[in-house]
Amino acid sequence: MLPRFLRFPALTLALAAATAAGHGTTAAAATVIADGSGHMTAGDCTFACVLRYQQVYTSDIFSGPVTIDSIDFLSSSAGYWGREAQYEARFSVVSNGVNALSAQLDENIGAQEARFELRGFTGSVLADSYFGFSGSYVYDPSQGDLLVDIVRVRGMPGGPDVYYNIAGDTGQEYSRAYSISSLTDGYAGPLYGNVTRFMVTPLPVDPVPNVPLPASLPLLALGLGSMCVLRRRQRR
Repeated sequence: MLPRFLRFPALTLALAAATAAGHGTTAAAATVIADGSGHMTAGDCTFACVLRYQQVYTSDIFSGPVTIDSIDFLSSSAGYWGREAQYEARFSVVSNGVNALSAQLDENIGAQEARFELRGFTGSVLADSYFGFSGSYVYDPSQGDLLVDIVRVRGMPGGPDVYYNIAGDTGQEYSRAYSISSLTDGYAGPLYGNVTRFMVTPLPVDPVPNVPLPASLPLLALGLGSMCVLRRRQRR
């Protein structure tokens, strides 16, 4: 029999281990690439000439709830950022979705809007390299499509050209809207968008009460047995 000073710790550890064995854990970080069919065209000037840029992604490219850790764009040529180039990236959940964005850019902002990162870009960018924004945004695809809204806060236009997909290459996966000179009025282009990389951390989905797995049942039995022994000794 266990010494008295070990009984309760042993009971606690047994029950905790049994519970943990039946509980899901958070998956490791993963990558989601939104690049349509894989056919890419070089030369889009999103960061070299645009004042405000929006791109919406269908919820189907995400397998479940995630925390978005970064969003990056793929440069198509070497470039150099304009002086004091500062951009703000925001996320929201939208219902109008892919190929339905409005040229009135504010109308595209949806629920759960939040700043992702305010970042200044400096120096040079290599061709065929990713650059973008880092932060933390919890996104549940069941709530709607995902919109990223990027505004040049200050500084001169600059930066590298990026790869894009056009016409049938993007299908129903993503589309964009943008403005070169206004923060409100722009152009919405269906079946068009920039090649994007998301780094995400999947969130656990556990809609039903946890049931102990077979391997955890002996541990649970040990814990319950210890409780019975202690209760009998207390009655004596």
